[in-house]
Amino acid sequence: MSSNAMADEPSSKRAKTTSQSTSSLLKAWLAMLITWPHKMAATRKLVKDVVVTMTMGATFAQIVGGTREASELKTAADRTASRVDGLNKRVGEVEVRMNKLEEKLARQAAEEAGKKA
Repeated sequence: MSSNAMADEPSSKRAKTTSQSTSSLLKAWLAMLITWPHKMAATRKLVKDVVVTMTMGATFAQIVGGTREASELKTAADRTASRVDGLNKRVGEVEVRMNKLEEKLARQAAEEAGKKA
């Protein structure tokens, strides 16, 4: 649609089109946000499994006799576990924000539905 054609349209029709495209964008964004925690949960589980494997490797290295290697591996496992804890905290904060956003969007949708009725 050219700019001249858009200028010929009534402003109410343009506002409706803009509102619809904004609504579509918000719905798509919300759908992405809803699936995001599930993907993050799988990622967190994978990282947790890696930390467990690193800890087991450190124990095995210590049994075999490589104390230095065991110490380095244990330190790396502890550091990774600490990072995972930080990640879990941030993910929790984002989930709280997402819940608030979902509630806000639901309220707005209810208000718009009330205005149309």
